[in-house]
Amino acid sequence: MATKTSTPAPRVVTVKPKQPVDIDRPVWQVADKAKAALRSLEGGELLQLILRYEEEEIQFLGSHKVNPDSLPTYFESPSPQVYSFYQHPRTNNVLFIWTRHGGHNATKRLAAQDGVRLDLLRIAKEQGIIIKKEITQKEGEVSGDQLKTDVASSGRQ
Repeated sequence: MATKTSTPAPRVVTVKPKQPVDIDRPVWQVADKAKAALRSLEGGELLQLILRYEEEEIQFLGSHKVNPDSLPTYFESPSPQVYSFYQHPRTNNVLFIWTRHGGHNATKRLAAQDGVRLDLLRIAKEQGIIIKKEITQKEGEVSGDQLKTDVASSGRQ
């Protein structure tokens, strides 16, 4: 009588995206469309990315051609989930604008936000973007005048 040899069932292995070796924290995933938008950022363009907590991913939200003087109108009702890149049309300097969570009980969210910010800065650099200035606004304390000043200063070489 011939003996049957059983073959073990194939093992399913889930491969997660490679995490940069120098980072000792969870890395947020950035959607391909968001990376492509960063790569193609042009002068006078405001690129907005949004953090989707439920999907654990940073995604493309929108892109607008914006005159430097009217940029503050896009931040009148800021969201801590939205991260923006603005390339000044005269100098091509890039501003990174984001809103910090407000409130005293936001420690966990602040830590997550710092991780997102660092990941976006790393991804932007990988896509060829050099950030000239990072502008951090606090939720509920957004100043259009300060943003205008920051944008004007980025218009100089």
